[in-house]
Amino acid sequence: MKGVNSQIAILVCSDLALQICKFASLKQLIANELVTTRRTCSKLVASNTLQTIAKTEYADEPHIRTPDNELPKPDVLTTQPEEFRLQ
Repeated sequence: MKGVNSQIAILVCSDLALQICKFASLKQLIANELVTTRRTCSKLVASNTLQTIAKTEYADEPHIRTPDNELPKPDVLTTQPEEFRLQ
């Protein structure tokens, strides 16, 4: 009977150790995910802030290009005058 109790105790302890290990791994995974999420959010905030600054601070400066202030599209294709064309 003593041997059976020892085996049961070993199985219970092994199972408990396995559960503790799984919990620690899950806890680390969640912590890593949290760090990744925070970094991503910080990058998005910084990007949005820079875009807002570009739109407000430089909107009236045509030489600075922002998504809202693109280069003008040419209306027609220009061609060289006949005297400058290569023969």
